[in-house]
Amino acid sequence: MTNHELELFKKLAAQLETDITLDLVFSDDGPPDEIQAFCDQITEDGSGITVNRKKDETALLPGIKIHDRLIFNTAPTGTEFEPFLEAIRLSDGKAAGLSDDEQYQLEKVDTPCILRLFVSSHCPFCPQMALKLIPLTFISENTRLSVIDAMMFQTHSQESAIQSVPTLLLDNDFRWTGNVSTSEIVGIMVGRDPFALSADSIGSLIKEGRAVDVAQMMIERKAVFPGFLKLLIDEKWSTRLGAMVTMESIIEYDMALALAGLNSLLDNFMEINDRAQGDLLYLFGLCGNRETIQYIKGLLTRLSSDELKEAAAETITDIGGRL
Repeated sequence: MTNHELELFKKLAAQLETDITLDLVFSDDGPPDEIQAFCDQITEDGSGITVNRKKDETALLPGIKIHDRLIFNTAPTGTEFEPFLEAIRLSDGKAAGLSDDEQYQLEKVDTPCILRLFVSSHCPFCPQMALKLIPLTFISENTRLSVIDAMMFQTHSQESAIQSVPTLLLDNDFRWTGNVSTSEIVGIMVGRDPFALSADSIGSLIKEGRAVDVAQMMIERKAVFPGFLKLLIDEKWSTRLGAMVTMESIIEYDMALALAGLNSLLDNFMEINDRAQGDLLYLFGLCGNRETIQYIKGLLTRLSSDELKEAAAETITDIGGRL
């Protein structure tokens, strides 16, 4: 943070009417030194801002979380600094500044939307996009935004095929480069089919404690979303656990729907990691039928460990006990 930025921050901090608590989230590798140093600076000298360090193995990238739907994956300096200040202002209860029409349209967004805005601290056009998008997260419970420094996280940028900034991604379906109107973005967000939701979008909802809501969406749509199925076979236990809780809710209300979703994973069952195989066997035990029993009997000689074979035998017993 430059001296000028520090002065701007101190001026804002002096005007805050409430204490602001942010989270510095990171996975096993810890936060980058730049982000940690930035957090240290903004919490000095009784600024009224607290930053809690939170290890989160599900975090895609380390960053400063303003609230559950807004995170800065950067140490906001240069042209990234003004949007960060605006996020603090909005956290302090200031008005979002959207037009009546924009707010009306935003309230119609009923499907979770994950926005990723790739920026650079030297980009003169990036703040315009960030300032348009940040208020959306304070109004819409279904809108999540990550402001990502494309240079700090170059591997992630390359994987997302970022060639210039600002670039905005909506899940994996839509991409904008340059300056785009809020109305155009919100217009795309309104009325999206939840069946097309990405694993990231669904995972974010489950992580926020909305597993029952996710289950209800699939029950109402009478389909188990492909993005959700990816969570059931994820390498991370915490991700699979949330998905299993969701699937248990579906089983409770519509066992046939749950089984149809699980059956779609059978063709590639032996390619799934061992731990996820065990989880799926447990779920099959809750909703499987006679056909499931025959399939699992065929697996017994192919499973890689005695533990999995034991789990398969238990699944057969559990299904038999329900029939």
